[in-house]
Amino acid sequence: KSMVHQAKTRAGADMPVSIKIRIAPDLRETIHIVNMAESMGVDFITLHGRTAAAKPNDPVDFEAIKIVRESAHVPLVANGDIKSLDDVARVRERTGVSGAMAARGLLANPAMFAGYSSTPEELINDYVYCALQLGTRFEVFHKSLQWMCGDVLNKADRIELNS
Repeated sequence: KSMVHQAKTRAGADMPVSIKIRIAPDLRETIHIVNMAESMGVDFITLHGRTAAAKPNDPVDFEAIKIVRESAHVPLVANGDIKSLDDVARVRERTGVSGAMAARGLLANPAMFAGYSSTPEELINDYVYCALQLGTRFEVFHKSLQWMCGDVLNKADRIELNS
């Protein structure tokens, strides 16, 4: 409660404040958290459709997102398995949420919301140039390249990139 209140106080009335949560194993707990956040004045809530204990490849619980959305009084944004604009449309249609948030989908394809189905080569070249110019840490640079090139490299090239 106090974090939302402090953020609202410090950010000012013109700055939207949001929270991101995961579904709890007991959906009533998730709805309780949403209701508390709403009572503190949060402007919108992003809800990840997996529990904290779930693995990244476990299925997203879209039915839980829909149930929480039906009880929410602020816009709800869905998160989990958003890897394309088609995924955005499907999750909105299936759950009625106000929007969708992508995480790993954007790591793999930073141009996703511009309508690209995979990372354009020009974007990868621009990333390499900027990362080298700015002195990006190698671990971050390498991991980002792994994500962006995952769909375009064959197995031998992925092994070479990681050796």
